[in-house]
Amino acid sequence: MDQIIGFLSPVIVYAIIFILGLILPGRWVVGYVTKENSDEKLKYRLNGLLVMFMTVVTWIILCNYQILDWDYFYQYR
Repeated sequence: MDQIIGFLSPVIVYAIIFILGLILPGRWVVGYVTKENSDEKLKYRLNGLLVMFMTVVTWIILCNYQILDWDYFYQYR
């Protein structure tokens, strides 16, 4: 069972980061890349720093409450 959990851990972490990227607010900026066959500039949503911060805070909370070990990925790599 530990091997399966260890194998699926990165997928779970990536899914959580993806969900955080969807639900956390971010600011929209107009980039310099134009749409194909148009003069319209593409818009980008910037929330990467907030997502990274929340990921680290979530990791710290899970480890402080001993839900996960601090070296979890090292143990199950």
